[in-house]
Amino acid sequence: GTAMGQVAVKQPITDSLYGEITASDPAEFEQAVRPWDTLCLPLSRGAFNYRMAYFVTPSFTFYRETYANSVSIKGMAPPDMLAFSVPLLPGQDSKYWNSTLEHPGFPGTLPGGLDVVFSKGHDHFVVLIALDLLHRMLPAVVVENLMRAASNHFLPSSVEGVRHFGTWLLNCLSTVNQYPQMLQQPHVLQSLEQELIAQLANTVTVTNSPTTRPRTSVRERALNRALDHLYGDIHGELTIAELCQITEASQRTLEYAFQETFDMTPREFLKLRRLHAARRALLATNSGEGGTVSEIAYAHGFYELGRFAGIYKQAFGELPSATLIGKQ
Repeated sequence: GTAMGQVAVKQPITDSLYGEITASDPAEFEQAVRPWDTLCLPLSRGAFNYRMAYFVTPSFTFYRETYANSVSIKGMAPPDMLAFSVPLLPGQDSKYWNSTLEHPGFPGTLPGGLDVVFSKGHDHFVVLIALDLLHRMLPAVVVENLMRAASNHFLPSSVEGVRHFGTWLLNCLSTVNQYPQMLQQPHVLQSLEQELIAQLANTVTVTNSPTTRPRTSVRERALNRALDHLYGDIHGELTIAELCQITEASQRTLEYAFQETFDMTPREFLKLRRLHAARRALLATNSGEGGTVSEIAYAHGFYELGRFAGIYKQAFGELPSATLIGKQ
């Protein structure tokens, strides 16, 4: 393993077993938190100062993250995973899918749209568990009820349950940092898998009776199909017409679906993705390689350079040329 604090920020969290990441820019955050596909929008002035301490295995990931300033995060949850938050010190104005955390439990989601706001000082764990691990280790009816709760973006628990789960995660991170050699033992990882699933099953208070999952709406189905195809399309090259064809939905249906989830139209969402992808490309460009501002703008579908510079400055507070020069 790598010592805590020595992992480069540009490496996705899945590249190492454990470590710590800091990001001083939203674009660095977007790269660091993959497999989430995110658009991070600062809501307050000041240094970004994002911190993450993480632990990754082939079947689950958990990490503690803190935010020095308020941010809005929109995008897509990782495919084939159950994802949920374990609050430690939630920000006063933090929201998950436009809802405040009014009851004890874990905001969560299945693969699909992400729309959260974290206010200054927000501190929580994020847990990602492969769906096939849940199916292997839990009775079908328990998995079904967990999926039902996650589809409503909330896994209910008790105050004591949330506290106990957070303490267990903190202890795991501390132990891994202190004894990294244990990660070389397959039986240790297997034991951690079993304990994590047991913690989840024992903490979340969903009914164990057979249930029927709510019927997926036409809009939700269209949105999920669109997001599936957008997930790997980091340059945002798909058009609205192509999305309609892929999702077998009308433009009106997609308009409603994106408006409900992200509070923006599909066109605005695609444009924002392209803008953030261009910023990541500018930040990654080294002197003498990678391209000019105009080349990067063209590569990401921006053909009016003056307009590109204007919307870029409005979104990020500086001209694209300043971003490029700052990294060279």
